Amino acid sequence: MVLSTALVILLLTCTGLALPVASIGSRSGCFRRVPFETAFAYLSIATLYVFLCLHSNDFGTDGPAYLRVLQAYCEKQYNLFNLKSSWYFDLSILYFATFGTCSAAIFPLAWATVVLAVLLAIDAKWTDKAYFISALLLSIVGIECLTNALRQGISTALLILSVSYYPRRKWVCLTAGVACIFAHESAVLMLAALCLCMLPIRLYVISMSVLIVWVLTSLSSNVELASLQQVPGIGSFFYELSKYMSHDPVEFWVRALALTTVLSTCATALVVTFVAKGAGSQRDSQNVKQLLSLKLALCCIPLSFVPYFGYRFAYGIYPLILWFSLFSVPMHKRRTAYAMIVGANIVVLFLWALGSSRMSSQLFFSI
Repeated sequence: MVLSTALVILLLTCTGLALPVASIGSRSGCFRRVPFETAFAYLSIATLYVFLCLHSNDFGTDGPAYLRVLQAYCEKQYNLFNLKSSWYFDLSILYFATFGTCSAAIFPLAWATVVLAVLLAIDAKWTDKAYFISALLLSIVGIECLTNALRQGISTALLILSVSYYPRRKWVCLTAGVACIFAHESAVLMLAALCLCMLPIRLYVISMSVLIVWVLTSLSSNVELASLQQVPGIGSFFYELSKYMSHDPVEFWVRALALTTVLSTCATALVVTFVAKGAGSQRDSQNVKQLLSLKLALCCIPLSFVPYFGYRFAYGIYPLILWFSLFSVPMHKRRTAYAMIVGANIVVLFLWALGSSRMSSQLFFSI
């Protein structure tokens, strides 16, 4: 069964179950009315979790490789792989999640459980939490992070956990922030982008302009500036950009879809807030979140022109954009924003599943 077929079954199942749940709640005085969107959010999380636990280990480009590395890790064959330290952090988590067996049969279950468990721990009301997790899982980013980009999936979940607790519980924020860097080095770039976007508008525009010119100059000359090599992390960042520029840009379609997901989510939040005329009545924290989501989305545009790196950056930054966008919408319109974001994400998912030769040929379920 290919991904597009699995998506159709998922949507029909969730819609078919959510309609009667919402109907029962509205007709019966014994139960509190459950809106259709809320019922769909909870049901989509549960259904998609089951799907992800049962998906084929051969689905995705990197999924089978992660399984082989995990099995080698369990057999203490460390010398077979030249692994970075962050790999051992993720592999240790999966080792315990598979109860030390590293079995291929429960590998998808362990992967999905670890990421979802972290997301369920974020600091938000349960309904808002369901909206966020459902919108994330029903996106190209969510599917990739739970079937292909294992380390980045764990890292982004920890990053959202960190952001959700700021500033109420700074020790949780700091612990989760450090853990997300241990899970995947790209979290440093995501945190740097977040810090950049927290600057005042004037400094943000100047910094973005300097950064774009700096990147384009170094890439066009194909030479790393000596001064960059002295700054921890920056030199390696430019090295990675240079390396990815040599890739064959065959995944332009994926980069375009990832950027579409980012921009549509940000635009949806802005439109819903504007139509609801709630901008004037919003709290300052909601206005800040809306501005942060817009700045983060703008950061994705220039980097989307870099082969491979473009959509990998979008995968890491999209959960942040979704978080700030969804919670920047006034509470009485959050349900509407969720429905629109999920609708746009599902359209992109089908375009990806049907428009990519790899996705249309790979089996999501091996049955």
